[in-house]
Amino acid sequence: MFLDTLSNVVAGPFTGKDKLAHDRFGLIGIVAGLLGSRLGRWAALALLGAATVALILWRVFAAGQASVAAQQTQETLTHVLDIVRHDQALRSLSPAARREWLRRYAEDRGRR
Repeated sequence: MFLDTLSNVVAGPFTGKDKLAHDRFGLIGIVAGLLGSRLGRWAALALLGAATVALILWRVFAAGQASVAAQQTQETLTHVLDIVRHDQALRSLSPAARREWLRRYAEDRGRR
């Protein structure tokens, strides 16, 4: 068995000289038979079409994920900009007006 395996490495597995697979229909024979046949051309065309459809679906899926991530980033940036604008508006108030605004804010928060 071990010597047969070594001779297969030299002769080539799944070929006509393969001692372990001499009674099986080898993969090389299947591929060689399909290459020149009409069925083989249809099989190759079907595999190519399936690969193309799978690639397109993957690209659509990846684009959808990128779109969701971009939308979440945009919402976060909008929220941060609103906070900055609000802080700038508070900073521009006089100390008395800021104190009054904070008092009303605390009262409103206490009612909730």
